[in-house]
Amino acid sequence: MVKPSSKGGFNLRKRRKIGGEENFVDRISALPDEILVIILSGLPVRDAQATSILSRRWRYMWASITTLNFDDEKNLCRLYELSRIYPEGKELKKLWYVDWVDSVLKLHRAPHIEQFRVSFDIGLRSSIDEWIQFAMKKGVQMIELDFLEYPAHS
Repeated sequence: MVKPSSKGGFNLRKRRKIGGEENFVDRISALPDEILVIILSGLPVRDAQATSILSRRWRYMWASITTLNFDDEKNLCRLYELSRIYPEGKELKKLWYVDWVDSVLKLHRAPHIEQFRVSFDIGLRSSIDEWIQFAMKKGVQMIELDFLEYPAHS
């Protein structure tokens, strides 16, 4: 467990042993970058990106993942709930989603990708051609594009 510093923040550099073993985060951080990228590749892109706040070392680790899974079912359900109340919000969310995928692809660093998956109702505005070109340049092994409009889950 990390204790707050005297300045009110947390000092992540100090490692504290609990029961004779380093805590889980410290043990994960001790792994080589290649192993961390494999672990992060098993996560949806949004979750892999969230690890960037852990430390400087982790900041762009997500940008080397080889599985780009843009399945956003949770936000898709929210999108349709929102559209009942605020129809314009649905279109804004679609625009935001396409912009987010575009920004991730611009920051991606891995020389190849194994899987590229997008599952979201992207509406009329899209970057589908650019996404496919990106995947082909990276030598994608499996590509799945699902742009169907889904009804809200009940």
